[in-house]
Amino acid sequence: MGEDWRPQVGAVVLIEPTPDGTSPITAIAVPDDAGRVLLDVGASVTPDAHGFAAVASVFAPDRLYRVTGKCVLADPHRDGVYELVPDEIEQVERRATPRRGIEVRATLMAFDGPGAVVSTVGHTIDLSSGGCRVVTEEPFPFGSEPTVSLRLDDGTNVLARAAILERRHEPPGYHYRLMFTDIDLEDQVRVAELVVA
Repeated sequence: MGEDWRPQVGAVVLIEPTPDGTSPITAIAVPDDAGRVLLDVGASVTPDAHGFAAVASVFAPDRLYRVTGKCVLADPHRDGVYELVPDEIEQVERRATPRRGIEVRATLMAFDGPGAVVSTVGHTIDLSSGGCRVVTEEPFPFGSEPTVSLRLDDGTNVLARAAILERRHEPPGYHYRLMFTDIDLEDQVRVAELVVA
């Protein structure tokens, strides 16, 4: 099995115990020095040394992984932390719009109060009409939703509100995967034309 399905530390994983009918569990991927996939389910599951069968949904930037396997109590001294042991992994494509590697200047802006604007400048790694990946030299304020300004090669700008789907620090830059939540139809068409050109 490839390693792409493994969730990053801090990622949210949805666990659906089997058989069906049991309520889904939200878990957080936690670090493990031994390379196991450990999920903290908090107090939502009664510890069971034998574990339980489950299907886990692991969200990656461009696809969803459905991992069928077992959740086994990782350590009897760490209640609520289970190891996800896969038997079968299914990939489901998530991207609804074409994406293309295009580098344009990108500014992420946070409006933190009346008249106060914090901005972070960088460039796109790739672009689609539904979002983009951006790398910046400075971090964008945690907890803020960005307004994104993209400077296209023809000198015009595209402006969109966005949600941060993923953030990570890979020195020397800060990487953000963004989904546009509010963009003018005209700007969306311009980006789509750029992507398929």
